[in-house]
Amino acid sequence: MPTHRNLHSILATIAFVGAIVFHFTIFTSYNIKWTDSDQTVMWTASEDMANGHFHEPRFYGQDYGNMAEALLAAPLVALGGEPYQVVPLITHLMVLSIIFNLFYFFWKEGKREWAISIVALSVTLAYYTDIQMSLPRAYIPGIALSSFSIYFHQRKSALAFLTLGLLSILSLSLNVSAIFLLAPILLHQFFQSVVKKTFLIYFSVGAMIGVIIHLGIQHFYTLHPEIIVHSFKFRLSTYDFGESIKKLHETFRGFIPLIHTRGLGFLVLLLIVILYNFIRKNTQTALIGLSVLIILLFSLTSNKAHDGFESVYFSTSRMYLALPFTLLLVLGFSFKKVPILVPILLIPISGISAWSKINTGYEDFHLFGYRMVQVRSVEQLQEECESLYQACEQHQTELIIFGTDGPDILNYGCSVLNDPSLISVRLGKERRRWIWEETSSTKHSNILFYGGLDEDLLEEEIEVLQIGERQFILSGPSHSPSEWASILGWPVDKT
Repeated sequence: MPTHRNLHSILATIAFVGAIVFHFTIFTSYNIKWTDSDQTVMWTASEDMANGHFHEPRFYGQDYGNMAEALLAAPLVALGGEPYQVVPLITHLMVLSIIFNLFYFFWKEGKREWAISIVALSVTLAYYTDIQMSLPRAYIPGIALSSFSIYFHQRKSALAFLTLGLLSILSLSLNVSAIFLLAPILLHQFFQSVVKKTFLIYFSVGAMIGVIIHLGIQHFYTLHPEIIVHSFKFRLSTYDFGESIKKLHETFRGFIPLIHTRGLGFLVLLLIVILYNFIRKNTQTALIGLSVLIILLFSLTSNKAHDGFESVYFSTSRMYLALPFTLLLVLGFSFKKVPILVPILLIPISGISAWSKINTGYEDFHLFGYRMVQVRSVEQLQEECESLYQACEQHQTELIIFGTDGPDILNYGCSVLNDPSLISVRLGKERRRWIWEETSSTKHSNILFYGGLDEDLLEEEIEVLQIGERQFILSGPSHSPSEWASILGWPVDKT
């Protein structure tokens, strides 16, 4: 018969093996088979960084977001890994790191049954939540980084408090949504701190260092406003609160393990947990839960909270992906002891849940509606890029210009999948602004133009040959890419 300690270790091993297999299944059945236009930008950044080119600190063409997944994938890309495989792998490892960090915290706290339960419950979220967490679209890095702050629990040194402050601000700089995991961790740390004044002083010093780093990053875009082609102006208002309330059924759906409720389900459960702790006179945990609820309700006053649709590729819930982990954390604070029977029952239940979702077919998830981003199978994208490459080879051109209505997913995806000597650029909203300068010395007498073409704009000496739907070979005097952009009616200062 195994001892109690051995039983914990056996259950933890089973739970983690199950979680890893589950994530690997999503990775192989979905992530390396399907992609979207934002992911191809992440591929491009990863390949750039692998080649030693660091163009900007945020998501290409934006003064918000991050490229953390691309940065961490860069060494593997440099070693020969394919960006379309390596980048989503990093995202899965980030999610697993969150799960492990929460597990480790409760394991060290002596709540081993709950630590194991967290791992088991992590695979029982709604399948659209699984997909959102697997997308390398800069949703997860800040949440993952914030989860490491849990290692500073009950550390009493000034350096630990300072590091905690720095880590907190950097997490928020990556993803503001990290606040939902940071708030309970920091409040719990504060309540457990013996010398609260020392905690606040050194935490503030670390936070100030983080703020300086964050402002330095933002100052880059103040100096280079031309880089920003996609900007989002955040605002807080009662109007936005009303608009966010209308989308509650979308925003918080699928965040409760096992019970895939919509709308108010998550808020109701959080409120029940808060009331339970107040009734049990577990005041500190009740206040932690209440702080999460207040922050959550306040966040609904932001226009970003309802910036999305009922689509996995551009959902409103993408701003709240920390909440399932927040719930598991607060629940762990709420109970002093969880019976060993709980993880024993949860492991097979979670296995059944994961198996049923896998059988539903993650590989078919692309069939669900999407808006704002373009979606392709990786195989289809490779075929389309190969077709463009062959057309360029046949007509002896190394420049593809995509029109304003041209597919972004080809512009950025083909730049990674094709011969690196092939230049592709987009008229209007080109996220790689530096490409115009880097190619200014190259001249092209033939180009492949992909998009709606207004031939009245072209000079008389330019010949037009249509080779496919919205695909044209333009031939004439040699011009640089930026000069071709002007000829096509989109001067570089306009793009």
